[in-house]
Amino acid sequence: DTLNADIALGNVTSIADAAQWLGCTYLGVRMRANPSLYGVSVHALETDPSLNQRRLSLAHAAATALAGAGLVSYNKKSGAVSSMQLGRVAAQYYV
Repeated sequence: DTLNADIALGNVTSIADAAQWLGCTYLGVRMRANPSLYGVSVHALETDPSLNQRRLSLAHAAATALAGAGLVSYNKKSGAVSSMQLGRVAAQYYV
């Protein structure tokens, strides 16, 4: 819901934006504080301490789910995301 709202507001316009946004959320902070609880291996943490690849993967999965529900338009090739009418309505009313 909150990612959809930020896409509707225009704060998030790409998967890279979504991954950066995710790093500032409670989930992003907790993943860095306790990575094993969130399924992040020691090797993944050593190679990517900021967990950027993990956040990109989560952002892609979320954008795919939002697109499947008709809330956003997601161009997987360019990584661009934009809100659709249903997504704007859902964001405004948190339906």
